[in-house]
Amino acid sequence: MHDRTRILYVDDEEELLKLGKIFLEKGKEFSVDTAASAGAARELMAGGTYDAIVCDYQMPGEDGLTFLKTVRSSYGDLPFILFTGRGREEVVIEAINNGVDFYLQKGGDARAQFAELAHKIRRAVTRHEDSARRMIAEDALRESEAKFSRLFQSSPAILTLIDIANNAFVDINDAFVRSTGYSRTEVIGKSPEALGLYVDADTQKEIQAELRGGSEVSAREVRFRRNDGEVRTCLFSIVMIMMGGRPYTLSSIEDITQRKTMETELRENKHLLEKALDIAHMATWERDGRTNIFTFNDRFYSLYGTTAEREGGYQVSYDTYIREFVHPEDQPRVFEEVRKVRRDSQDYTLFIEHRIVRRDGAVRVISVRTKGNYDAEGNIVRVYGVNQDITDQRKTAGTY
Repeated sequence: MHDRTRILYVDDEEELLKLGKIFLEKGKEFSVDTAASAGAARELMAGGTYDAIVCDYQMPGEDGLTFLKTVRSSYGDLPFILFTGRGREEVVIEAINNGVDFYLQKGGDARAQFAELAHKIRRAVTRHEDSARRMIAEDALRESEAKFSRLFQSSPAILTLIDIANNAFVDINDAFVRSTGYSRTEVIGKSPEALGLYVDADTQKEIQAELRGGSEVSAREVRFRRNDGEVRTCLFSIVMIMMGGRPYTLSSIEDITQRKTMETELRENKHLLEKALDIAHMATWERDGRTNIFTFNDRFYSLYGTTAEREGGYQVSYDTYIREFVHPEDQPRVFEEVRKVRRDSQDYTLFIEHRIVRRDGAVRVISVRTKGNYDAEGNIVRVYGVNQDITDQRKTAGTY
């Protein structure tokens, strides 16, 4: 029975209650409970749940309008249909003012009368269910918007919300205020153009064109101008969203000015280091302390008159390096020095000079300086080294 629409039918006429119950339950759409008074109806409502109430107006003691007021007070907008033989205009007006869903007069053919009542019940229940679903959706929307607002304002990222219709800011978060130097009153209702936020107008036009084409902009490098005129480099991401049936753009801005400055300085320092290594005829390398595998680079191979392609890659075993590049007469001494520092030193540091044989056959003198890294157990994890071609210095000193 619970899958049927549950109706509470209230009337002091017992025969009419029986007749109404028969007609309404005939199609198995409705399940009808009956009560001969408002008091009896309240007792039934206290013990069960109903989808709609059908109530007579003129009843001994408490009439239908008084019962309607009680229902509205205790059960909100539960569908209520006043089904009565009294048709005075003031009764209809008072019923409407107190939130009755429908007012239906008794009389005439019973079949037609209850068919019309069933129709009114369906309409009232459907309207109530639609209203309930709408209220649930509206509550969910309000909750969602409240969560969005909290996340929006508390986010450490710079966030903005722009109304597409007029290209004006409708919201900015605290991170925007801190980062740009603008107050909320200076921004809300203004466009990015009016504030002069974009340094490069072409970039702004490109972004707007992509959005109109349905594309999202993600991590685009854009230059923005602060309120004090300082230009900052940022990663700019923007998506279109719908709120309240209106389109907006939600933007995220990450200030990477400091990172860009550090990257520039790093590139400059790396360039200077490369120049210094070139001038000093030096090359760096590293060796895995566990596998004894060297990792070289292009500069190292250039110092040795070869390339990574010719040597089969950038990784070479220790034995292969000694065999292929260290001068045969110096190999025993190099082996011994390396064994000695492994055996005796708790701080893997080595300085040695020896000859190498380049791939073009030239014999050169190099100095090797190394430094080792140890793990917690005192085992060598990695060895770093730098080789310098000192042939010209030795020739000048007359030692080569």
